[in-house]
Amino acid sequence: MQNTKSAVQPEPGPRPLSRNDQVVARYLEEHSAAFRKVREARLKYTKGDDHFRAGRAEADEADANGQQRMHEKMSDVATELHRMTQCFHLAIPQHEPSAVLDLCMAPGAFFLHALDANGGAFGTTYTLPMELGGHETLLPTRMLNRMTLRELDLNLLAANRGLAEEDIPDEHLGKGHLRPLELVDVGRPLDIAICDGAVKRTHRRVIAYYRQDTEEFRLQLVQLALALGHLKTGGTIIVRLHQIDHWHTVKLRYLLSKFAQFKAHKLTVAHQVKSSFYVVATEVDSECADALKAVESWKAGWRAATLMKEGEHAAYLEQFDLDPDIVLQEFGQRHVELGEQVWKV
Repeated sequence: MQNTKSAVQPEPGPRPLSRNDQVVARYLEEHSAAFRKVREARLKYTKGDDHFRAGRAEADEADANGQQRMHEKMSDVATELHRMTQCFHLAIPQHEPSAVLDLCMAPGAFFLHALDANGGAFGTTYTLPMELGGHETLLPTRMLNRMTLRELDLNLLAANRGLAEEDIPDEHLGKGHLRPLELVDVGRPLDIAICDGAVKRTHRRVIAYYRQDTEEFRLQLVQLALALGHLKTGGTIIVRLHQIDHWHTVKLRYLLSKFAQFKAHKLTVAHQVKSSFYVVATEVDSECADALKAVESWKAGWRAATLMKEGEHAAYLEQFDLDPDIVLQEFGQRHVELGEQVWKV
């Protein structure tokens, strides 16, 4: 059997801007003074990159005290985000206990806030096992009877992406490891889905080489597809994104605009000098044609990134990509407004 584990790989560095990224950048240069200031500052100021690397290293290698500090920091993030958006409160009157999904739960601060804000809510959670580089779960014992916890690598849930075992080539390193599992059945559609997982460097050390360059992309797609695919109409999705001025993020928010209300939020307790920000999508029409189409496109992107080499999958996806000029004609002003909500922080 082939060894699916890779040697320790360096974390992928910044990628060159794609043609579509450049289209977005030109649009922002023309339409947003705030973006021009931010772009100029990026050229002079490297503290954000240094801070990001230091923060990732601290999170990756944290001991018990470090894990607790990170949990407390994420609790502060959840508190501020809820104060700004009321994201953990349900706008729809409930006639039964609400259902919460957290797809990359540990250490558990966001999930804890969601359940505390909704008495009687039940949660389904996924988290990467610690032996694969995941965080320790730090939830209080009072929560254990209100949740189902499953420890696994989300990027191996092939069945949820429409990928059967017979579709995987025999020579592929994922053969026999991609798992034909479905999402745990919570018995009812979800009210809140939390998608703020990231790939840790400690996890990169144990995953197959073919996953190294596309792991972040695949993890984002699997979270979004699972969340939207199981959300009730009118529900809420909380997602952490990066690089608001890059095409991939623009396209994602454009798709969300077709079936949800949302805003972008840059928090003051964390993330000020990082590229990350949160989007809270509410009133999600999860059963409309645009939402169903988005789920299928995210599944297709995951399958391509899983089965193809990086250059091949990028070329394949480009065939089905949206035209950035057309998207910006329709969504450009909204994109500028969302970006300026983030850049002002």
